[in-house]
Amino acid sequence: MKNLAAIDIGTNTALLLVAEAGGRGELHPLFQQEEIVKLGDGVDKNKRLTPEAVERALTALRKYKAIIHEFGAEQVVISGTSAVRDAQNRSELIRQIKDLMGVELQVLSGEEEARLTYLGALSNKSHLPGSILLIDVGGGSTECILGTNDSMEFVKSLDVGSVRLTERFVKHDPVTDEELNHMRALLADHIEGIDNEIHRRSDHFVGVAGTVTTLAAMNLELQPYQPELVDNSKLTLPQVSAIIAELQKKTIEERKRIPGLRPARADVILAGAVILEEFMKEFNFEECLVSDRGLRYGLLLKLLKDRRVLS
Repeated sequence: MKNLAAIDIGTNTALLLVAEAGGRGELHPLFQQEEIVKLGDGVDKNKRLTPEAVERALTALRKYKAIIHEFGAEQVVISGTSAVRDAQNRSELIRQIKDLMGVELQVLSGEEEARLTYLGALSNKSHLPGSILLIDVGGGSTECILGTNDSMEFVKSLDVGSVRLTERFVKHDPVTDEELNHMRALLADHIEGIDNEIHRRSDHFVGVAGTVTTLAAMNLELQPYQPELVDNSKLTLPQVSAIIAELQKKTIEERKRIPGLRPARADVILAGAVILEEFMKEFNFEECLVSDRGLRYGLLLKLLKDRRVLS
């Protein structure tokens, strides 16, 4: 049995997973942590990572490096997603991460991110029969995957995420109806582009990543966050719509006091909730099955699947 570590550096968060590799290619999680680093601040507009955002990411990685050492993880994999993909100056971040961690940052394409997220999110959901539509609502992009527990039939990464929509449309606090309508109009355009591909109603709708797990934690009023209660919980469409209505009435400072909502997510959670709601409405789903697993699990499962774990 070997301990492995994965770090998923997203547009808004950096997530760490330390897990033990089982003898049948499964993972036994030992430690997980989330740091809100806001690496994607300004990237949608300027296509560049700011020095401040890079330093926040490196600060999180320094913490993670110590934790990884404590657990004696023998292999580490680090990925970058939407913000790193879009940043013209990403090479400097890649160099700094290599110097700090001794590991090359893998800059994933949108499709690679989607496939690995699907692999990770469904790794403990073998009980789901039939077809599955999985939505990964990230900070910079939203990944859509249609498939089953055994295969993926359709994969698409859309450049709409909670941070991107917030930066593009939100100018007031609280958010105005007009700003929400602009978000919904852009989402409708993106969803229309995949409507024909997702031509039939899936049996299950699964949501993954920080927006969805935060909405679940808010719905359950969890303080602190408890992954074992969030994973496999359900969010109904009326619950999501009610959360949106509550968030829209509140300023960012007022949102920070909502149970289950980490204060550092208070500025972008409304846009993320709107993304989830629009997908549920468009594809006629009354409930969303929540997965607390995702890309970081997929990264390690791929290591095991490719038999690249050092013996």
